[in-house]
Amino acid sequence: MTSLVQNGRYAFLSLFFNGVNVDADLEPYLKSFTYNDGYSGQADDITIQLDDREGRWMRGWVPVIGDEIKADIVTWHWDKSGEKKKLPCGTFYLKSFTYTGKPDVVTMEASALPVEGNSAKQEKRSKSWEKIKLKTVAGEIASRAKLKLVYESSSNPTYERLDQTEQTDFEFLLDIAQREGITLKVSGSKLVMFDEEEFEKKAPVMTIELGKSNVLNYSFEMNSESAAYGSCEVVYMAPKTKTSKSTTVKGTYKLPKAGSLPVLRINEQVDTVAEANRLAKNRLREQNKKAGLAKITLEGNTSIAAGQTIIIKGWGYFDGKYIIENAAHNIDATGAYVTEIQIRKVLGW
Repeated sequence: MTSLVQNGRYAFLSLFFNGVNVDADLEPYLKSFTYNDGYSGQADDITIQLDDREGRWMRGWVPVIGDEIKADIVTWHWDKSGEKKKLPCGTFYLKSFTYTGKPDVVTMEASALPVEGNSAKQEKRSKSWEKIKLKTVAGEIASRAKLKLVYESSSNPTYERLDQTEQTDFEFLLDIAQREGITLKVSGSKLVMFDEEEFEKKAPVMTIELGKSNVLNYSFEMNSESAAYGSCEVVYMAPKTKTSKSTTVKGTYKLPKAGSLPVLRINEQVDTVAEANRLAKNRLREQNKKAGLAKITLEGNTSIAAGQTIIIKGWGYFDGKYIIENAAHNIDATGAYVTEIQIRKVLGW
């Protein structure tokens, strides 16, 4: 689907439905396309809006839930003459389509999670594991969701016991991952898990500088509710049983320059001091991430993806190293291609 050419540079969208290229058929009807490269707890998804003035999508072209859609964004002469770049968005599976009017428009939404894997986020189940590693549990859940596990973390903790009680697989796994500081997402028919702290240490892929980069708009925010904490304390009192006395497990994590910053106090079940200390650090990270959030919209950039780090420059107080939590790539009927990123400052610990 070719977009409007502007000063010799242009972007276009290429789509395959169930293995068949439909660029020529859909080009006259495209209103907008969005590829959402999600982050923790999300599945990548796409949204396609089409003009249905001829009623084709109500008759001969009616889509079917589960249809496979492969999407690529391609740019020509975007940054320099003769240069061609491609962003392979991945493979998605139609999860909904909506007709609205007037004018008549069909909106299709597709997810990287296969339809047959929906039970992982819809069906509640109960199960217990003993002396089990996180990666092993993740592998079992990925297999049940028809996904390949990609585990990119040097940490693979062992648990004496894990109980999934009337939770969906994804709810259960996401809860454990967050406790361990690990991000979980679905992308390209894969269940991806990676250590946020390790990704924050990676070299930045680019610098976005006010007045020099192709920034269309931006928003940086500070508020009282996002104030950072200096330390976290975890305290859990294990109840008395027939075979053991009541015990208290404590864990702490304190920033080197905590000063007079407030203390975050957590009461969650932990079995060992080591687990309590890990939880204290990760709950502190989870809270303090809220203190450095921003949004920036740029001219379309096929090289931007969630999980990358970037340098922000020219905004004074807000300058520094950030990690991309979400990247949305948008093309509309006029040929405009923009990339909106949601970012947060890296914590550095």
